[in-house]
Amino acid sequence: MKKLFIILIFCLISNSVFAEKLQGTYFCELKFSDGSGSKFTMKINGSDMSKRDVRDDKGTKYKEVFFADHYDKMYTVFVSLNINQSLYIVSPTEKKNRISFTYVDPLIYMDESAVGKGMCDRI
Repeated sequence: MKKLFIILIFCLISNSVFAEKLQGTYFCELKFSDGSGSKFTMKINGSDMSKRDVRDDKGTKYKEVFFADHYDKMYTVFVSLNINQSLYIVSPTEKKNRISFTYVDPLIYMDESAVGKGMCDRI
């Protein structure tokens, strides 16, 4: 029983550490396979995320829809609350103040999907 209690405490602590890593404001750079990209700030607060582009100062709000914590693979999926329904898959990296992400935007009107990757540094 004592071992079970210790394992339970360890699991709860590891989940809270991951949540702690993803909280805050980050400066991000997004790159697409064609070489294009953008820079923006990402603010994560609990299950909410907001993104503000550097070039046009337009903001988009996102909501967490999925959180995964499987062994050494942890990530959170955020979906936009506006009409374009893009999503970000955000995960911590080995560096404490850095996160990585994958961006997916289903561009239905172009018969293709835009997929990009990027890194963010905590501000």
